[in-house]
Amino acid sequence: MVSFFWCTVIALIIFWFYVKFIVPLRYFKRLGIPGPSPIPIIGTLAADTKDGKGNHEVQQIHLEKYGRVYGFFVGSMPAYVVGDLDIIKNILIKEFPAFSNRAMFFKTPGLERSLANLRDTDWKRIRTVLNPTYTTSKMKQMFPLVNDSVDTFIRKMERVADKNQSIDVSDWLKQLSLEIITASAFGAKCNVQNGGHDRLVNSATAIFKMNPTVIALSFMMPRLAPLFAAFDKSFMNGVKYIDKAVASIIKMRRQEGATGANYKDLLQLMIDASAAAESNKSLTDNEIIAQSSTIMLAGYETTSSCATFTAYLLANNSEVQDKLIQEIAKVCGKQEVTYDMLGQMTYLNKVIHESLRMYPPGYILLREATTTFQCNGYTFPKGIPIFIPAYALHHDNDIWPEPYRFNPERFNKDLVEARHPCAYMPFGLGPRNCIGMRFAMLQVKLLLIKILRRFKFATCTETEIPIQVTAATTLAPKNSVYLRVMSHTS
Repeated sequence: MVSFFWCTVIALIIFWFYVKFIVPLRYFKRLGIPGPSPIPIIGTLAADTKDGKGNHEVQQIHLEKYGRVYGFFVGSMPAYVVGDLDIIKNILIKEFPAFSNRAMFFKTPGLERSLANLRDTDWKRIRTVLNPTYTTSKMKQMFPLVNDSVDTFIRKMERVADKNQSIDVSDWLKQLSLEIITASAFGAKCNVQNGGHDRLVNSATAIFKMNPTVIALSFMMPRLAPLFAAFDKSFMNGVKYIDKAVASIIKMRRQEGATGANYKDLLQLMIDASAAAESNKSLTDNEIIAQSSTIMLAGYETTSSCATFTAYLLANNSEVQDKLIQEIAKVCGKQEVTYDMLGQMTYLNKVIHESLRMYPPGYILLREATTTFQCNGYTFPKGIPIFIPAYALHHDNDIWPEPYRFNPERFNKDLVEARHPCAYMPFGLGPRNCIGMRFAMLQVKLLLIKILRRFKFATCTETEIPIQVTAATTLAPKNSVYLRVMSHTS
């Protein structure tokens, strides 16, 4: 009797395991869709990170091997990788309501209510509230804040220029980016570039360096993600510190009866919205904290990485750097840089676009079908996750000849018009693109203009060539990026 009982239990466990972890792995085989072979529980994780390559690089290999649409598995969950530009246009733009949600495999503790993770009407409501923050008038309003921090950066450069010493531009630019975002988002002058608020810098850095093992386990077992994250003390402490800092600013402003007339920043816009009479425009304190923290973190990593990669590329391509210096001198002369000047520099725009093509911050775009949808012979069932491999497409030789060569001329008007509208997507495309991309571009443009008016970048013995990248939350330099700074007259 006992042996029969245990035999039954074991048989049921085996059956449960079979149904839960084996049967789903036949999903794409039944449909005749190619892709890497999955392993029970871990899915195609081994194939997606083979030979030490990052997921963004492996997707390139798989697109060449399996075609423009292939299937893979996140644990036991089937997911599509879509590299067909016409299908991508349908997903991101033409049929956006059918793919309006981001695929979300697990909830990052502390960031569950962030704009990036919200779905359906919650996302639409908060996106509507935040959109006015990034209009042209708001960009002009934030320009002096950015300018002040960039001037501090230039003074730091003056102290090291022509001294034949290298600087870690990645570290310097992270400090600058964090100082700018805290000033524009919270009206707070943190003086990060001169050593202030080390804990804020460390907390932001820790969040973007979430333990890779924790991430992998969370993908395989999403329901246990909060438990896995709890073991990454640096990450959790970083989230808690930033949330607490934002909460204290909200409390202080409410106590002093602050309004938009007192503070013209993102946080005040949201605080004012929380008191809105219309329920569809109101925000809870938890939503305000989540959006503030997310915008600060996203602005910090995205902008600093873009500026770092661009500086690195200019240092390695002196002819491009010299041409850009000439354009800056022609447009600005000896005048103070103004917001309107930024829009007059066409070559600067091409340089930054090409840098973002080579190193897109949003290296993978995630979407989820909200309803079963058919397109170009493929059926995307409701709830199926869809990965759009931006990095792989940006390095596709059929779209971008010599994709690993830095060539800003790719963004000449005639070439842009001849390319597919979805060939370039560093900040995403469609209604769910990156809300802060205009502000990120403002920062990078102003920074490069002010640096290159007086200095130029050069490589040194410590410069890592080629640069190594890491693909976690965003695409970023893996190691410190050392360059020399020289004045034009040296």
